Amino acid sequence: MTVRPIQEHIGTVFGVHVSIGAIEEALRTTATRGSAEVDAIRDQIRASPVVHADETSWPEDGAWRTLWVVSTPRLRYFEIGRRTREQIDAILGARFAGILVTDFYAAYHHFGVHQRCWAHVLRTLHDLCVAYPDDRALARWSRRLGHIYQTARDGPVGTSPDARHHLRRQLEQRLHQACTLSATRAAVPHGRLAARLRKHLAELFTFVTDPGVASTNNQAERDLRPSVIARKVSGGTRSPGGSLTTARLATLVRTWRAYNLNPFLQCVNLLTSPQP
Repeated sequence: MTVRPIQEHIGTVFGVHVSIGAIEEALRTTATRGSAEVDAIRDQIRASPVVHADETSWPEDGAWRTLWVVSTPRLRYFEIGRRTREQIDAILGARFAGILVTDFYAAYHHFGVHQRCWAHVLRTLHDLCVAYPDDRALARWSRRLGHIYQTARDGPVGTSPDARHHLRRQLEQRLHQACTLSATRAAVPHGRLAARLRKHLAELFTFVTDPGVASTNNQAERDLRPSVIARKVSGGTRSPGGSLTTARLATLVRTWRAYNLNPFLQCVNLLTSPQP
């Protein structure tokens, strides 16, 4: 909720008038007092074995910035800054050694072990099929990729590491064969997608050998969705300080919710606890 709807809600439900300035100050105070917890959340994510990351545009005082999220099943960390490789490096830290699950944005390319998002691949493939409904070669290629992905999702017959590595090698070979001809034929609708898949071949089946890794980046996309809605409603933030408050509150509230904690009670604890 933006500040004015918060004011209206408090007045309607509790019959209390609270000024806009008082609400903004309460939000800033909560974010400031929660800064140590925010830093702890970020540090835990940096040390996690698997991390999801995504980003979206964010307006700040009329200029376009970027809202980043890095997350695990129970932790969410948000930061508003530049859409650069240096920004995500600063978020994850120099010592990050986990598996990073992302889309194909170039700022992520330099990270070590990776899992690229298959949901992005399948959405792009679907859009191509809609745009070229009469292209039989594209339809055959689409079915072929769908079968490869389904085989990967089903997993190996055995659950041993050797069986998983063997299946991964097979899948990479099949996908390479499927993409090689198409990637060299730029005129076909799927040539660009085929080239991208071939380029990132070693990052598409990490989830086969590591069952703790998801095949898609849906988690980070879901984490961003409430902020995307808030951006449309509020129009973003008006200052770097407002962006910092917004990112800290998003980090705190969405991590609390992931732990099934009541955000209201957690905020009360922050505001009433003794401060050093």
